[in-house]
Amino acid sequence: MEHDFSPPETIEDEFGSTSDEDFDTDEEAWEKFAAQKLSPEFLAQFPGIEAQFEAWDNATEDELVARETFDNVETVYEPLPEETVPPTDEAYPEIKETTEAQKDAIAEQDRSARSKMRRRAVLILFSVAIVEALLVYLIKVKHAVPAPSGDFKQADADAAKAMLDNWRAQPDPAFWAAIADYVEKANASLQSQMVMMGYIKNWVTADPVTWGPTEKSDDIMALAKAVTPGHAGDMYRQVAGMQHNGAPLQRAVAADLCENALAKLIAQSLASGQT
Repeated sequence: MEHDFSPPETIEDEFGSTSDEDFDTDEEAWEKFAAQKLSPEFLAQFPGIEAQFEAWDNATEDELVARETFDNVETVYEPLPEETVPPTDEAYPEIKETTEAQKDAIAEQDRSARSKMRRRAVLILFSVAIVEALLVYLIKVKHAVPAPSGDFKQADADAAKAMLDNWRAQPDPAFWAAIADYVEKANASLQSQMVMMGYIKNWVTADPVTWGPTEKSDDIMALAKAVTPGHAGDMYRQVAGMQHNGAPLQRAVAADLCENALAKLIAQSLASGQT
């Protein structure tokens, strides 16, 4: 059901009062919603994928390692690795500082609420539920190919990588449209959306980007302005049509712009609440 009001700011606002039982019930409905986004090609390539993921749930991960892995994505702002923002873009340093502060604020959210948020965010991104051990593995794949261990075998790792490659190959217009649809139906919090953008950046690379004189901050401001009550998804519909040097934005670049825009929206909401 769509909501006609602005999204909540924090993960605790969104999930803090939801019991584990209620969350599991809601998750069944969201799994059906997400499964509608699975392409025939994906289903043909990964028959029985959900049953396979359930089997991977036995592949436990060290809790401290898992927490550190999740925190590195969810609570730390990681700029695009090869981007050049010219000194003429005087507004961007303050925007970046705001984004870093808002990522820090995510670390202050209750870990139980963050766990629910993480399960939901990854479900929406991949259209299938991802168990914790597999998610830790997928995050680590960015920097290296970690060796499978325990109940998580090499064949499982190969299947996980193939699934990730399939996800990367999705057409960007459909990808962003699905996120826009979700955030409006779920009234997803701004912090949850920031986390989703961080995961997207973790799983896709970007070619070097050299921004125009004020291009990056202008794009971020435009995306922030696109969000209006009842139309939180318009940010993603707009970013899907943005271009850089005459070409559509790379997925990681688009996610980075949205991450900054979401942080700005949170900061604006906090400032207005203090006046």
